[in-house]
Amino acid sequence: RKGYIGEAELANLVQAQGDHFVVAFGNAPGVHGPDVLSIGRDGRFTEWDSKARSAERSVGPSMAASGSLKLEELQAYVQREIASGRLPPELGYHALREFEDGNYNVCTVGTANAHNGYVETVRKRKSSGPRRP
Repeated sequence: RKGYIGEAELANLVQAQGDHFVVAFGNAPGVHGPDVLSIGRDGRFTEWDSKARSAERSVGPSMAASGSLKLEELQAYVQREIASGRLPPELGYHALREFEDGNYNVCTVGTANAHNGYVETVRKRKSSGPRRP
C-alpha cells in the first residue's frame, strides 16, 4: 500500500513540474512496467521508478533502475492518451520516434522515507549509467 501511495505521489509531483506529461502510473502489483511514465519537454519518455521505504534510508546505487520500456507498451499508452484527448498526437508520436532511435531517460526516486535518487540518460541506445542529479 505504501508503495502505491508513493507512486501516486510521484505521478502528481512529475505532473506538477509542468514540463512532463504523465501517460501512465500505478501498475497493479506484480505487473512489470514503469511506476510512472512521462513525456518531457524534450519529447522523450522518462521512466520513473519509485523506491518507497518504511525506514529512513537513502537510495543507493544498487537500487537504481535501468530501462525496462518496451515499444509495444509505449505505443499502447500513447494511443490510449491520444484517444482520451489528453495527449497531443504530435507529442506522443515524437516520443515514440525518439524511443525507436534509442533516446529516453530513467529516474529512480526515493519516496516515503527514502530519499535521493539517480538519473540515467540513454541516447542512441547508449546509457550514461546511473548518476546523482
